[in-house]
Parts: sequence; structure tokens; C-alpha cells
Amino acid sequence: MKTFAAIGLAALALAACGRHDHDQSGGKDEGPPGTAVTRWTERSELFMEHQRLVADRETSLAVHLTELAGFKPVIQGSVALEFEGTGGRSDFRAEAPSSPGIFRPVVKLPAGRFRWKLVVLGTQVRDAHELGEVQVYPSVEAARAENPEEPEPSGRISFLKEQQWKGGFSVVEVQQRELAESLRAQGQVRAPLGRSIKVAAPASGVFEPGESVYPVIGASVAEGQGIGVIETGSGRVPVASPISGAVAVAYATPGDRVEKGAPLFDLVNLATIWVEANVYEPDLPKVPPQARATIELPGGGRLASSKFLGQQGTMDAASRTAKVLFAFPNPGGRLKLAAVLSVDIVTRQSPRGPVLPASAVIDEDGKPVVYVQVEGESFERRAVRLGTREGDHLRVLEGVRSGERVATEGAYLIRLAAASSRIPEHGHAH
Repeated sequence: MKTFAAIGLAALALAACGRHDHDQSGGKDEGPPGTAVTRWTERSELFMEHQRLVADRETSLAVHLTELAGFKPVIQGSVALEFEGTGGRSDFRAEAPSSPGIFRPVVKLPAGRFRWKLVVLGTQVRDAHELGEVQVYPSVEAARAENPEEPEPSGRISFLKEQQWKGGFSVVEVQQRELAESLRAQGQVRAPLGRSIKVAAPASGVFEPGESVYPVIGASVAEGQGIGVIETGSGRVPVASPISGAVAVAYATPGDRVEKGAPLFDLVNLATIWVEANVYEPDLPKVPPQARATIELPGGGRLASSKFLGQQGTMDAASRTAKVLFAFPNPGGRLKLAAVLSVDIVTRQSPRGPVLPASAVIDEDGKPVVYVQVEGESFERRAVRLGTREGDHLRVLEGVRSGERVATEGAYLIRLAAASSRIPEHGHAH
């Protein structure tokens, strides 16, 4: 259980809590020096704290396991530590977590050098972490002699697993990949030309709307759906939609008198839509032939264009923009006619390099900063120099390397922890 010093802000108290207490004697710990291991796989993160292993001495290891899908503690299953040495193999298990995310296997081995790994068994996570080699020292004195105490590296920020597991927090690996350089323009959804179907009045009379849809521009209709009626004076003649799509043009409004055969609507199938991007004059030379573009969908996610349709040949005199037209698929009809959105037009591919999510970058006094996870519960603040942006990802020119891990969601919590570093350190025990 964690115990915290009483201070004015609970968030700062959480941030200041930076030490696990593994002293089981209740007094000064005269045992071997401590160490920690951090490993990642595609499925889980292992952060394991323990004293250096000493021959014929029972050692409890604090195994913190995080399921990376959702960044939550492993609360089910068992773990096994497997040791391979010259004398054969030894296994030590913890059959269940002692608290959410934390397992406590106890090991006891003879002196020597072993290869070891941790195996996670359960329905929540099944995984294995290869840990390389470990030394079991002949005595506590030997362990201390070969592992003298070293000061904590400067700039480290403690942020405990129990804090990370509260929710609203995640860490991702910086990937090596290409990014497409792009320019952003405001765009608008419009109906594709040449794909509309006219709906004509089936009789002369007064047009009235249907019961299930009011036929205004942009209204969605289904094939066979009633979109109006003609009141002829002697009866009501239904008007049905011949396709599934949307109303692109409305020639008649409720209450209008229409003649048989007169156009009522233009309907368009919106499985594919067009997007007009308004590109400023200085940016037009950057738009390549057969350009590609992406847009952000309502509710999240991005969509890539299916076809480049060309540039408008004239410039708007007032805004000094020209229209660049793209075709996009429209899954589920999520994009509505006349919707205004941001269009990212790809101008060129940049070389491969470190790429991270834009959500990892925090603006601190006008400077971009990320928080790098150097160990399971330790982070570093890094100023970064950024390059190309593609959608929700950014090229990093300086500050982090491919393979390092940065906090994305909840990075501001680490910033709080860094701000509270002047509060006196105090420990807690699991």
C-alpha cells in the first residue's frame, strides 16, 4: 500500500512518491544492493525490482507487469522465473498477483552465473521476457563489492507504476519510418459531378414532403424510401428515391405546385465524394502532379484520397486561393455534403527517421518537449527539434532516437511529477 506525505495538492503528492521500500527487516537494510530490470515485448512491459542475488539466500522480486493494450496492470494469471545454469534448470513461481499488476516470486539459488527469463501465464497476457544472464554472488559482501552504490542520474523523474495504472496514461516506441511532407488547406465536401440522378414529378399537383425524410440538400435517402408526395386533388402520388444517397439539388420546396415531369431533386450516391481544397497561391507550385491527400474523419481516424482530380485554372481574386480537387471513399456515409474540413496534401516523401505521435509533444514555454521512459518508473524530460508532420505523427530531428519510448497520453502527469521534485522524498511499501 502506498503512503503519501500530506501536502496541499494531491497530484503533487502522488508525483513526489518515488521509492519502493523492499526492506523486510523493519530496520536498516544490511542486505545486498538493489537493482531493477525493464523489458518490453509487443504484448507487455516488465519492470522488476530486486536485491542482487546471493547464494542460498531467499530473495523476493517485485515483478510489475503491464498489459500494453490499454496500458493496464496484469491482474490475472501467474509468473515463473526460469534459471538455466551448469547444474540444470530451476523454476520459481508466483501463482497470483499480490496486488494488481505486482507478482512476488521468491528465488533461492547456488552461486554461479545463470541465464534467466520470466514467463507470464494467463488469459489476460501470455508472454515471455528474455533477461539474459544474471550473477548469483557467493556472499552479500561480494555483491556489494562488485556493485558499489551509485547516485541516481540527474534529471530522472519518478512516476510509479501504480500512478501509471490509474488510467489516462500510455507509452509508445519511437519508430523509424518515412513521413510524407504535406501542406494543410481548408476544404469542403461536394457531390461528384456526372453521377447524379434526377427525380421528376410523377404527376401534376402540389409537392409535399415525405413522412420519413425532409428533402433538403444533404439529406440522406435510402433506395425505395418515400421522399415526398404529389397532392393531385384527387389523391396522393408517392415520390420514391431510386437510389441510396443524398439530396444534392432541391428544385422544389414543400407547397410548390409542379407539373408532371418537372425535376424535383438531384440525388447522388455518396459512396465516393469529392473534396475541394482551397490552396493559397504561394503553395500551389508545391502540389505535385497526381497529388495525394488525407483528411480527418468526424469522430477520429484519417482517410486517404482515392484519386487526384486536378487543379482549378483560375484564382479567387479575394482569397488568392485556387481549388485542388480530390476524390475520397466515404465509408458509412460519414462525410456529409458541404462539410468543412482540413485537407493535408502530400508534397513529397521525406527520408526515413525517428517518428513519434504528435500527442507525445508538450509545449513548455514555447518549446517542444517529450518525456522519455528510461526505466519502468523513471522518465527524462527531453527538448526536441521537430521536422515534417504527417497527420498525427511528427519527425524528430533531435532529442530522441528510434527504439526509445515516450509518454503520449498523460504526459502532463509526468510534468507534474517533475515540478514537485523539490518536495522531500518519502517511500512507500508494496
